[in-house]
Amino acid sequence: MWCEAQFSKFNEKIRLDRTRQTKIDQAITDFSTFVGTDDQLRHAMSGPPLIQGSVAIRTVIKPLKGEDFDVDLIYPFRLNGLKQPPPTPTEAFNWFKSR
Repeated sequence: MWCEAQFSKFNEKIRLDRTRQTKIDQAITDFSTFVGTDDQLRHAMSGPPLIQGSVAIRTVIKPLKGEDFDVDLIYPFRLNGLKQPPPTPTEAFNWFKSR
């Protein structure tokens, strides 16, 4: 490719370093452990948490200096696993927020 050197230099500047990648990996592990050990979350869970977004497709880039980044995770759950009768959307949101 005619611009391979330029692309490699650009990629080096924007990709995550080992420290940030480790932080992401640990956050995912911590979240999975938390939902697996919290009785209420585990009871409502309908499958393992799923990674989504730029982390999932490995296109996450280094944040600007002083900024942070997020990791998009999906927590699949059964609405009727939260309580009976199933909660309203507001109640479900507040329940998750409290966890």
